[in-house]
Amino acid sequence: MQILAALRRRLPAAKRLEWYPPFRAMRVSVLELADDWRSVRVLLPLAPNRNPGGGMFGGAMACLADPIAALACNRVFPGNQVWTRSLALDFRHEGRSDLELRF
Repeated sequence: MQILAALRRRLPAAKRLEWYPPFRAMRVSVLELADDWRSVRVLLPLAPNRNPGGGMFGGAMACLADPIAALACNRVFPGNQVWTRSLALDFRHEGRSDLELRF
């Protein structure tokens, strides 16, 4: 437990977010993370997240969006329990490049 506490003190929040296991597996990088979490920008690269058709895998997009909103709301409204109750993505066309999420 002391190791985790030391890591929290030494590593910036953006780096800790990049090390979240699903994000690490998808090679997500944090471009911007405000101290109060009211502004978050993350990048999901296309290369490791392609579907068999060559486009961006929709599950990776959902996995990227899901924890960001909950974590940001948890920081903005401390003391409240926050979780994702419903998540819907509107696929207008196939993603053929890296995806940047802005929250």
